[in-house]
Amino acid sequence: MASFACPQCKQTLLVADAVLGRNVKCPKCGTIFATRAPASPPAVPSAPATPPKRPASAEQIAKRPAHIAPPRPKPVEDAVDLLPADRSPVSNNQGSKGGHVTFTAIVRNDPEKLLKGRHQGSLSPEGVRLQQGKKRTALIPLGTPAKYLGGSRLAIELDGRTVQLQIAKWISYQNRLAEDLVSYLHGDRSSLPNSSYILPWYFVVFVLLPIGIPILTLGGALPGAVGFGLCGINAMIVQREKWPGVLRGFLAAGLALLGYLGIGALVLGTALLHYYRAEGVDTKKRPVSVQRTPPAVPAGNPPAPREEPKPPSQPKPDDLKPGPAIPRFYTAVVDPQAHLALFVEGQQLVRCDYPAFKQTGAYSLGELSAYASVLDQARGLLYLAVSKPQMLQGTNSSQRLLGMGDIHVHDGRALREGKLKDGAVLQPTAVIPLGKKIARLILSPDGRWLYYLDITNDKSPKIGRVDTMTHQSAGEIALLEKTAEICLTPDGKTLYAAGQPMPGKGAVQVIDPAELKVQKEVPLPGSPYGLDATDQGMVFVSLRGQWTDTVAVDVKQGTVTMRWGGMYGACPVRLAPDQKRLYVAVTELSPSMLQAWKLPENAGDKPQKAAEERGAATPQFLITSDGRFLLTRAGKSFRLAGDNGP
Repeated sequence: MASFACPQCKQTLLVADAVLGRNVKCPKCGTIFATRAPASPPAVPSAPATPPKRPASAEQIAKRPAHIAPPRPKPVEDAVDLLPADRSPVSNNQGSKGGHVTFTAIVRNDPEKLLKGRHQGSLSPEGVRLQQGKKRTALIPLGTPAKYLGGSRLAIELDGRTVQLQIAKWISYQNRLAEDLVSYLHGDRSSLPNSSYILPWYFVVFVLLPIGIPILTLGGALPGAVGFGLCGINAMIVQREKWPGVLRGFLAAGLALLGYLGIGALVLGTALLHYYRAEGVDTKKRPVSVQRTPPAVPAGNPPAPREEPKPPSQPKPDDLKPGPAIPRFYTAVVDPQAHLALFVEGQQLVRCDYPAFKQTGAYSLGELSAYASVLDQARGLLYLAVSKPQMLQGTNSSQRLLGMGDIHVHDGRALREGKLKDGAVLQPTAVIPLGKKIARLILSPDGRWLYYLDITNDKSPKIGRVDTMTHQSAGEIALLEKTAEICLTPDGKTLYAAGQPMPGKGAVQVIDPAELKVQKEVPLPGSPYGLDATDQGMVFVSLRGQWTDTVAVDVKQGTVTMRWGGMYGACPVRLAPDQKRLYVAVTELSPSMLQAWKLPENAGDKPQKAAEERGAATPQFLITSDGRFLLTRAGKSFRLAGDNGP
């Protein structure tokens, strides 16, 4: 080996003896220059000084004998890269199938902080290139001092500092790749074919086995952490090439099986716990009663027949009985006094009589579709939150329906009296321009104010108020982040909103609807979703989660007075008009469930499940104002308990 200095950048380079006399390329700056073999100077006899000769002309040089002709430089295209003499230059498509290996190099330590983050690594004729984005950031020349640190880590010397790298490559032998990169930089290896580092397919299967844990449990922080954590452990196991392949596969499969069994036991235990809490099963041990021997009966008098105690009879469910078929709908309103029910799906409004729900007319909304509605029964006005059909979200009945647009006001008296012809296009009598994503519409009992929940930005939701006399906006108020529901008490004196001031924690905001100001915040033991309230200041909130609970909050005292389980996911809740029963839709289980809970009369008692209907719940449902029916978006109606009316 001979050393040369690049004429351009002055970098000291080592050149193999086999390429001396040929053009070489500097790996740092790319300059091509010729090399000369070093030779001992011949002994020159002393001679008198002679005057310098004139340089030979081109013709004289051409006539010189071949044995004294200077070496002719090779063309630039044939320039040799600076590589050890025992191998040829490396090209990106050279070697076995798949070309040379590419990888990700993660900088773990650089004293001068010149290199940081993740880089894409590849082999080149000059050495190892580290590229970040579209800009080439670093070159590790061949011959750079490098040391294998174990695992997938290595250390290199760059400009007098030690830089530690970690090598990462998906479904590959990362540890061996890091060790071979050190050998490549030392010149001990001429190529690193990509195919020699790829894990066999059966080892990839073992690595990915635990990924089914979060899938089967429908997500969640704990199942996700267990599943992906076991994937990482299995990846480390199968890369232990010193271990037999059978042992590696056995260990990886065993860990995955333990993960499935552990999560399965946890889910089963949680389900049983919530079942006992929901059904009110008493698991406490009761003292064993000892039956006393009856006294002796005098002779001649036969004993009286003994009456066996009868087991308490289970009352038949008096709630959620299947009712007449109804149209599928996006939004619906019912006026029991006018015997009118209106259903909107897509761009069509269907008129039905009540309570038979037989269709008596169908009308068009033009190019728009309604997704939320309220009816002013006294003034005969129908308020529709409308949106372009392409901007609707959740048109499937199993999802919550949302849209973006304005509020249209229609003359409900014409619909109530049936004066419109079938197929007529309904024209609004007024338009309230909002251009917002409306999640809820609520009309005050006197019909003066129309409240809406604006979730255009879920990080800064708002309650807005519209004066129904002038159809003008009458103020807005900011709510807590991720507020999904608002409600107004039946007497119209208090507004409630349930939001999430911080991750995993919720709160109920108590709002004065007259002044549109937040009066109080009551903390919740979890993230809220469904919300409804009584006139007496009792707020019912369903908590968001996997197996989760519903809580009753006394806003006057600021405490949770009741809590019971049996819910899953995000469950909407609605109170019956008489405020004696709470209806819950569990939509994220299969099959879905509608539950009716009879609320206790005494504070501190636990609600009792009055009825449950499987396969019928939807994220949005309606209870008629007379308390007779519960209507779901899937086109099903249910008769409610006889005492649910006002």
